[in-house]
Amino acid sequence: MSLLRGSRCWHWFRVHPNDDRQHYYTVLVFDERYQMHLFHQKQIGLIQAQEASALSSDAVTRLGEFEALTSSWRVEASDSTRQAHSDLNLGQILFYQKRLGAGIVSHEMTHAALFWLERIGRLADLATDADVQEQCCQVQGNLTRQFWVKWLRIERRARV
Repeated sequence: MSLLRGSRCWHWFRVHPNDDRQHYYTVLVFDERYQMHLFHQKQIGLIQAQEASALSSDAVTRLGEFEALTSSWRVEASDSTRQAHSDLNLGQILFYQKRLGAGIVSHEMTHAALFWLERIGRLADLATDADVQEQCCQVQGNLTRQFWVKWLRIERRARV
């Protein structure tokens, strides 16, 4: 049985870089580090699905040494309706439960905020424009706040 099938091994939700709430990152919080690594490796095609089911958790972890990961992208689609919807998905942010903390969440949300600035054409001005710096800080803070509000809600429900 695949490590990512059967019982659910992650929680997911969206965080938005600005108030229009159209664009979003998908956040996935895995139960275990090896599950996060396996998900990432399968997603980028380094492991075929049938091979993944035979790997031990130690082997999966050795495939990637990250503690969390922000991946940003633009999705290509074949028609304008799908393209417009796909452009709203900015990427994904991966965590695992035992490594959640203020530092790692803030770090990954900073990556997400910097990509957002690049996406809207403002990243080049970050070093010299105080307004862009303020925008970056607001986006980073907003993403971080949304993460903790949503994650703590999931945690509370799990305890009940």
